[in-house]
Order: sequence, then C-alpha cells, then structure tokens
Amino acid sequence: MSLNLELVELSVDIALAKTLLNKESDMNKTKLKDVQKSVEEMLVSKQKNGTIKSEIDEAVFLCGAMTVIHQVFSSTPDSMDSVPPMWVFSGMSGRSVNDYNYDK
Repeated sequence: MSLNLELVELSVDIALAKTLLNKESDMNKTKLKDVQKSVEEMLVSKQKNGTIKSEIDEAVFLCGAMTVIHQVFSSTPDSMDSVPPMWVFSGMSGRSVNDYNYDK
C-alpha cells in the first residue's frame, strides 16, 4: 500500500474520531447519519484538494470509514446495517460515490 493511501486511511480514522468526540459524549446520542454526512463532506474536500486522486483512492478512503462506522454503529458484528450500500457498490463497480470526475 502506498504512503498516500495509508495517509488517506489514517485521515478517515482521525476525522471520524473528531466527529464522534465533537458530538455529545454518549455514543447513543451520536447520529449515524451525521457521521455518514461528515465522511461524504470530507470525501468531497479531499477530492477537491487532490488528496484523493482516483476511484481506487476513494474506495480505500470509504473502506476505512466503513470499518470505523461498522465497529461503532452496527447492531451485530455480522450486520452491515450501518454502512450505506452505495459506498460498497460504487467501489466494487469502479465508480465514484458522488460521480466525481477524476482527471485520467
């Protein structure tokens, strides 16, 4: 894994931790939709500043986010009920989750 992708994954973990810490201290009061929205906003920011340069970088970023969200919000370890399906399917199909046009 390249250093760039490792930094992307680390930034997801840090950003999610900040989002969770900035919310009320009780995890039950933290809204899953707020965290998902924060990840999507961060994705757009990273696309615009060039940190995420391709659909592959985007998929790695979202995988990191999905891992953290799943650990914090899923009802059971086998359930993916906390992960937006579009995040999974866009990465599997090689498309951008927000239809961002990466320069090829």
